[in-house]
Amino acid sequence: MAKNYFKTYPDTNGYYEEYGGMFIPPQLETEMKKIAEAYYRISKSHNFIQELRSIRKHYQGRPTPVYFCNRLSEKYGGRIYLKREDLNHSGAHKLNHCMGEALLAKHMGKKKLIAETGAGQHGVALATAAAYFGLECEIHMGEVDIAKEHPNVVRMEILGATVVPVTHGLKTLKEAVDSAFEAYLKDPINTIYCIGSVVGPHPFPMLVREFQRVVGIEAREQFKEMTGELPDNIVACVGGGSNAMGIFSAFLDDSESTIYGVEPAGRDINVIGEHAASITHGKPGVIHGFKCYMLQDEKGEPAPVYSVASGLDYPGVGPEHSMLHDWGRVNYTSVNDKETIDAFYELSRMEGIIPALESAHAVAYALKLAKEKPNQSILVNLSGRGDKDIDFVVETFGLPGQEPRQKKDSAEAASSEELTKKKMPELVVEQPVETPQAVPTEEKGIVIEKEIIEEKVTITETSVQPEAEKEEVKEVIADHYQHKTKVMGDKTQAISDIRKAISVMDRFLYMKELFNNSQDTFNDVLDAINSAGSLQEAVGCLSHFNWEDNETSEQFMKLVARRFA
Repeated sequence: MAKNYFKTYPDTNGYYEEYGGMFIPPQLETEMKKIAEAYYRISKSHNFIQELRSIRKHYQGRPTPVYFCNRLSEKYGGRIYLKREDLNHSGAHKLNHCMGEALLAKHMGKKKLIAETGAGQHGVALATAAAYFGLECEIHMGEVDIAKEHPNVVRMEILGATVVPVTHGLKTLKEAVDSAFEAYLKDPINTIYCIGSVVGPHPFPMLVREFQRVVGIEAREQFKEMTGELPDNIVACVGGGSNAMGIFSAFLDDSESTIYGVEPAGRDINVIGEHAASITHGKPGVIHGFKCYMLQDEKGEPAPVYSVASGLDYPGVGPEHSMLHDWGRVNYTSVNDKETIDAFYELSRMEGIIPALESAHAVAYALKLAKEKPNQSILVNLSGRGDKDIDFVVETFGLPGQEPRQKKDSAEAASSEELTKKKMPELVVEQPVETPQAVPTEEKGIVIEKEIIEEKVTITETSVQPEAEKEEVKEVIADHYQHKTKVMGDKTQAISDIRKAISVMDRFLYMKELFNNSQDTFNDVLDAINSAGSLQEAVGCLSHFNWEDNETSEQFMKLVARRFA
């Protein structure tokens, strides 16, 4: 490792060798430089350090313990230890950097904190910090994640935060970051963007790492006190990579410790859109103002990603992780959804600790490692607790040996899930009738139009009011046209025009054209979605159809997500 590593990386321009930097508009670059200057000036002051130390001890409850998993170790071999960040106040490691960011904001005279969240842990942590310091808080969260992580949405609202649903694109973490950046640009003077991981333009990858280093510093001292030596192996999950950098940072100079970063292999690591293993299958690219390993489509744009853990479904990774991968200092690997769910239940039932699905990825790999290295110690960063995930897990995967549980009835769900999308309406395909061609939409010389479909169908929608259906149709049609509107200078205006041009009746006609499937297959898929009793069953139904392209499958998966939202 480099001498004075933490003073060397990043350099003054925010680079970790070729990764990192600031690829952002001039206005935003000016604000980022102000934050960097404030951090260097304020964070080293005696008052800042003393206040942060007091917060960590008396408010967060640090240090969090290191725990030896006796039963798991007996079953799998090896000696498995957990750094219990799930016991940090608010239930995850996220509060470590959120309290630091909020304290910095207070010293800078900021009045409002803005951030994105995927699993909701960062959102809860920032809302907690905002309440502590008396600041406003605005959290941007994708609609898919709002439905999936509903308990954390309620926690944010109880803490006084405004939760902004993000309705464009895949409606997950990447889109939440986009939305938060846009909101921040409206008033950078009074607000500060508190990014949730070691990602984004400089200085955020450095700033978050520095506030998270407390995890590794504590763990190193605790493990040595417990065992008299350093751990043979350190394991942490990696999405953006904040919890991983927190614990890895203390062991980078220790050659006797092997370090593993665990990415989400999802449903199929060999299929784009079915995983979020950015280092394992990505290549260098620029996303959200920084350079890193990134999953890309054929045009070099961020590819669609998926993970059973909402906090890991991001198409990029921290620039420091990218550098450590190139150096070979950290071994980046992956586990799939099944391994993750199995580990979720295994830790719960063997040790009485319910992990976050993000953390369960690290636990899953540690169990594999224990079998391979039965005489070695393994220290896992258990980055968060699983309260937020329990409903999703039992409703989607079921308890071990049981079928998935049904969600609450619609009346009960409506009263407790006001921010989630309404249930997908029942779709009934009737006899073909004649339908007029949609009006072309023009924007800046670009013409987008639907071809007339030879086989016309009428879709009768029975479970929602017309006005509500029109709003939903606008969202779906906008999603369908996003790829085509990339060529336009003003995508927002283009999508707005397209929404006006497409009628309710054209909604599924257009889908049929887009999908390029036969009428029989189209009807069969709709029937399969409607008759499925659970999300898992619906996904299983889709796997039986043969698609001509990934976009087809992706659009039907969106229908499934809406049907069971």
